Amino acid sequence: MIDTLALRDVGVIESAELDFPAGLTVITGETGAGKTMLLTAIALIAGERADASRVRKGAARATVDAVLTDTHHPERLATIAEQVDAELDDGALLIGRTVPAQGRARASLGGRQVPAGVLRDLAETYITIHGQSEQLKLRQASFQRTALDDAGGEQLRAALTEYRAAFETFQEVDARLAALRTSSTERAQRRAALTSGVSQIDQVDPKVGEDDNLRLQAERLTNIDELRRLTQTAYAALDTGETSAVERLGQAAHALRSATEFDAELGPWAEELTHAATLASEIAGHVTAYAGDLAVEPGQLDTIHARRAEISALLRIYGPTIEDALAWRDAAQAELASSDDSPEAMARLRDQHERCSAALEDAANRLREERTRVATRLADAIGTELAELGMASAKVRIRVEPQEPASHGADEITFELRAHAGAPYRPIGQGASGGELSRLMLALEVCLADASGASGHTFVFDEIDAGIGGATATKVGARLARLALHHQVLVVTHVAQVAAFATGHVRIVKDESGSAVRTRAEALQGAERTREIARMLGGTDSETAMRHAAELVNAANVGR
Repeated sequence: MIDTLALRDVGVIESAELDFPAGLTVITGETGAGKTMLLTAIALIAGERADASRVRKGAARATVDAVLTDTHHPERLATIAEQVDAELDDGALLIGRTVPAQGRARASLGGRQVPAGVLRDLAETYITIHGQSEQLKLRQASFQRTALDDAGGEQLRAALTEYRAAFETFQEVDARLAALRTSSTERAQRRAALTSGVSQIDQVDPKVGEDDNLRLQAERLTNIDELRRLTQTAYAALDTGETSAVERLGQAAHALRSATEFDAELGPWAEELTHAATLASEIAGHVTAYAGDLAVEPGQLDTIHARRAEISALLRIYGPTIEDALAWRDAAQAELASSDDSPEAMARLRDQHERCSAALEDAANRLREERTRVATRLADAIGTELAELGMASAKVRIRVEPQEPASHGADEITFELRAHAGAPYRPIGQGASGGELSRLMLALEVCLADASGASGHTFVFDEIDAGIGGATATKVGARLARLALHHQVLVVTHVAQVAAFATGHVRIVKDESGSAVRTRAEALQGAERTREIARMLGGTDSETAMRHAAELVNAANVGR
């Protein structure tokens, strides 16, 4: 659950720091005060996409920090933190989100910067946010299918896992069979092209680095006359005649050694010159040996040019490098070795395809049976919940009908609502009003929470009481309170009957006394909470309104 939430410069809220208790907490305030900014802050720590519109006007950045705990399964939170190298603080996980007015948003977990996707993964385990957009999702077939599967428990999950494995295997075999059924002409052309390419490369038989070596040889042979002249000149200067470099260096070294008799500091220089004379003599030997090797066999340069042309032609097709050409050859040989389009291979693959198709059909039927069983149970449970939410005559039907196999199954899942006795069943996407969708979402969430058997989840509701009031609102408040017996529930509400059931109450207040509009969040207790509920009832805190508000709170406490 979310223990604390601190936000700064989020929307119209300059700063707020709130402690959320377990159970049901309501968030109230006048229209336009910024109640939904608290939900925006929770959405940000849940990994929702962040943009500059979240930043309060004139501020450099918006920041949200939260403390998440798991008293029911602390080892689960520790495992999640360990997976991203985050650290727990006394068993709690610190979550942070910073949204700059310009630039990229940042997310952190346990003091470590992480991608926003990590926060989304965390929220899937601990936080569910329901607003108007989520109510619209209830109309979508994919959402309805996922909700049904979530309600199915381990048995349905096992059937879905089995189906997905069968589907993936069938897809793989089906693709291989389709490829094998490709026209024999195309396959023959492909084999011929691969065989020809392998043969071309094998004939040339290039070696890695050979092209660079041939280029150096060609440059050397092309300029061999100039190389002879220059090396002969170098040798003559180094070690030929009385004025050779070797001779003169030796003379200089001898002179300095003699001079050390009068000044010992000249000794090191004499040694250096001696080394230089030795080095010059060695280089002269190398140069004359190099010059002696500058022999050209008849036609050698032409042979090198021909070999270079042969390799270049090969690389234009299979290159650009010799490594690329050799890699292509290896891949082509592997494909040729693995391709078997013989009648026997086709027959074997057809048999395998039939077996996989039958296995997929069996898995699809088992999954459909499980979904049908769960659909009946879930529809009845939702109907029971709707009766408690003021829709006593409403019924829900969940249809599971065959369709073409896909990765999620071979079923079309449709949630249908009969809003009152005598009305026809209609798909939720066509027949449900905004208020009905709100209560359907609450009823479904309660049923899914019961099916999972988990505790300590955080549910966030916005506009759950849209279009309701009076006795129906009281029933919605009572059901939220029952959900909050095992989970943390945060609700933005305008309805006093709902607020009366809360164990925690946060009021958002807009202050327009200064030059700038400021919004603050404050926790309410006792008389202040009663006064806020009175305001929600009639806009005043008169004695009559206060008495009515107190009666609502007392009645809610008796109901619990």
